[in-house]
Amino acid sequence: MNFYRRMRTQDHSEKKRPHTFICILFFLSHSFVLIPAAQSEEIHDTSPHEKNILFINSYHRGDFWGDAVENGLRDKLSTSPMPITLSITYLDTLQHPLEAIQENIAELFKLKKMTSSFDLIVVSDESAFHFARHYQNELFKDAPLIYASLFEPSSYPSSMTKNTTGISQKTDYQTGIEIALSLHPNTEHLYFIGQSLDEKNSHQMTYLKESLLPLFEKKYSMNIINDPSQEALYNTLSHLPKNSLVFALNERLRKKEGSDFTPAETARFLSSVTPHPVYTFWDSHLGHGVVGGLIITGYHQGKAAGQLALQILETEQNTPLPKEKTAPAVYVVDQEMIDKYGIDKGLLPEGAGFINEKKPIWEEYKYEVVSCIAIFFTLISFILSFLLFTRRQKETIIQINGEKTELTHALDLNQESLQDITQHLEEVSTLDDLTGLSNKRYFNEMLVKELRRTIRHNNPVTLLLLSFDNYSSYLHHFGNEITRRHVRQVGILIAETCQRSSDLLAYFEKGHFAILLPHTNKLNALVVAERLQNNIRQQQFTSHTLEKSKITLSIGVSSLEDPHAKMNSESILKTTDALRLEAEQQGGNRICSDIQDS
Repeated sequence: MNFYRRMRTQDHSEKKRPHTFICILFFLSHSFVLIPAAQSEEIHDTSPHEKNILFINSYHRGDFWGDAVENGLRDKLSTSPMPITLSITYLDTLQHPLEAIQENIAELFKLKKMTSSFDLIVVSDESAFHFARHYQNELFKDAPLIYASLFEPSSYPSSMTKNTTGISQKTDYQTGIEIALSLHPNTEHLYFIGQSLDEKNSHQMTYLKESLLPLFEKKYSMNIINDPSQEALYNTLSHLPKNSLVFALNERLRKKEGSDFTPAETARFLSSVTPHPVYTFWDSHLGHGVVGGLIITGYHQGKAAGQLALQILETEQNTPLPKEKTAPAVYVVDQEMIDKYGIDKGLLPEGAGFINEKKPIWEEYKYEVVSCIAIFFTLISFILSFLLFTRRQKETIIQINGEKTELTHALDLNQESLQDITQHLEEVSTLDDLTGLSNKRYFNEMLVKELRRTIRHNNPVTLLLLSFDNYSSYLHHFGNEITRRHVRQVGILIAETCQRSSDLLAYFEKGHFAILLPHTNKLNALVVAERLQNNIRQQQFTSHTLEKSKITLSIGVSSLEDPHAKMNSESILKTTDALRLEAEQQGGNRICSDIQDS
């Protein structure tokens, strides 16, 4: 069931570009591609029995949800024995409002002579559905229309659903909430975080208040937080009462007017500001700190739409269309979050999917173990053979001495081989023995990879370098053993503060730590740094004589938020270390930060 991969969704909240007719025609001229569903090459001379399907995607190639729907549709169509040509067009409505471009799209269909040439139309999400219904009689007359990713298709008037069927995206909130409650039987308070960003989100909030609230309000304290500011949401979630659960109703939350979090940022923000479990209904939140939830994926939506398409194509014309179907859903959880909150896996519903599952030690190190076993038996075989050989060679003392010399030499070579193997195993180790965090070598390797990934995907990343204030004096006063124990305690506090599975935590040496926060801007990184200093202040550090010691940290914070910034691992390390040193020189127990934009 582990069919989910850890992925970073792209941020589509950039400022909208000017809607000029030339720009639109240039975009649309590149938006139509012919992709066969069941063959590896494009078909130019279609046979009389070939079926032509048009897929209209509301978004653009590279969009997490739209690509998932397309992949599910393509995979299902590829199972059909009949030849099928799949044509795809992208409306890119995240950048261009549909009202501004739909007439030009319709004209381009006519110019390309693509009207009335399709056996079936598949659309994904609201914008594509409204375009297809608006121009159905003009462009796609008599072609059946299959929709996917519509929240509540039954709410549309019958005039809009004629010759139409599809896959409803209506989420089973009640089942998702009930499963979460079964995993946390001591729950007393439920918090639902939502935002009326559009009509669909507003409808979700209305459904929650009118239909779901009465089902749970007798037993639980129900709290609906709608359209909160970022500051208000932070203040509320960071002070929730015990035995609380948090549910993310929307895929995106608003940072400020005209600016939204990406789905990944939304999940990371909610899970980072509250110590309580956060559940979701969106697959784009998985892997970013939420426990999981009852998920309707874009891939399964597309696959279900493909099944409907094949069913329609395989039946005779004028046959009534199949009835609307509900999108298949699966309960998916993050193994790391299950371990973090101590959730009993036996309480999970049958067939639940997992991400971040830990491999057994044998599977993870099977090649090393097999190699060591092979070396061991090779050595045993060699020694046994050698003893048998020497047993037969006792004719003279010279021969015996010669065999002893040969044996000694062979043992020396094998000892060197064992030492080489031991050294290699130490080199491939990624953990620091004292703190259990990553070591400096592994951190530097991952920093290089993360910076490349950050620049490639235009995502922010933040580096924090931390150091004990007056480490040398502390070591001189308390001694090496006490200092090592307190360093280990600080490492544990850092791990408890930075709880996301994507965060990289490392211990360098002499009281120096490093934290790499992918997909995190300067503002959110400063929240993490301040929480860490607060946790350090609250921690009691004592020696064997019960003498209390005060530990403070100087923190340098450097964020890379400009995708065009020319910044490598060496330069961002130097810059961040300079900020850390500045905090140290100002008396310590400080945070100095900057944004790298050049």
